[in-house]
Amino acid sequence: MTPARKSAWFRRWFAGHVAGRMRASFETVRVAGVANLRESLAAGPVVLIANHTSWWDPMVALVLTERVVPCDSYAMMDATNLARLPFLGLIGAF
Repeated sequence: MTPARKSAWFRRWFAGHVAGRMRASFETVRVAGVANLRESLAAGPVVLIANHTSWWDPMVALVLTERVVPCDSYAMMDATNLARLPFLGLIGAF
């Protein structure tokens, strides 16, 4: 396993970059259950699982956990892709 090498400043910058890409790519992004997520995070660790595979899934989760419901978050990633895109370790990919 390749451990995450999180960088707070890079994560904030990259979340802003991704938010801009989201605005350019989607007319609307809606998130349901934010209040429930906040309650769950207050009670302990939470695991979010996407119901399909898309590179947008962790990017939306990044913006969500950086701007909407701030929390310490990580994302599992295929080791081959992480080796090819090591900067993603700076936002919490492992």
